Amino acid sequence: MQNDTQQTGPESAANDSAERAKPSTARRVGQISLAFINPFSDLAVIYRTGLKPIGTKLQILRTQFERHRDPKESLTWAQAVACTGQSVEQLQSGFRRLRRIWWLLMVGISPLAVFLLPNILFTAASLPMQTVLRAIAVEVALVALAMLSVAKVMNNDYRLWQLTTQRVSLDEKGTFQDYAAEQRIWRQVVSPFTAY
Repeated sequence: MQNDTQQTGPESAANDSAERAKPSTARRVGQISLAFINPFSDLAVIYRTGLKPIGTKLQILRTQFERHRDPKESLTWAQAVACTGQSVEQLQSGFRRLRRIWWLLMVGISPLAVFLLPNILFTAASLPMQTVLRAIAVEVALVALAMLSVAKVMNNDYRLWQLTTQRVSLDEKGTFQDYAAEQRIWRQVVSPFTAY
């Protein structure tokens, strides 16, 4: 009978420790307050160790960029061609070859990127999240590659224009702004053949 009313040794010790482990109300309020205050101290540490050094590095980069902004000696068309060590014909054939490669890549990748986007949007609700995320990653990679290929085609068209018109410097009006003002650059980008 005595065993029924009293608890055994290990069980009573567990109950006693559970009562002692339960924090008081003041201690609980203190823990909650510390949980709110502590992230702010963590933010100060993050600022001192992360953001402040990044700010100083950005200031250094800004001063270096301003130093490089100073106008450099511009080369004439003949000097620029002579610096390459190749003839005009070799340069033109190289730029044409590069343009052809990048144009084929652009034409091959762009329709895939355009076709994949609506498919992702229409099927996103019925696919698992991991599959949707993979499809989005592929879409981002395809769009980036398509944009890179467009930029490379445009760059090669610009270089061919410079070689043909024999203008490369600011004085000769051979900058990209001059090229864009004189030519229809987007029409040239989508054209399979270069005008130069």
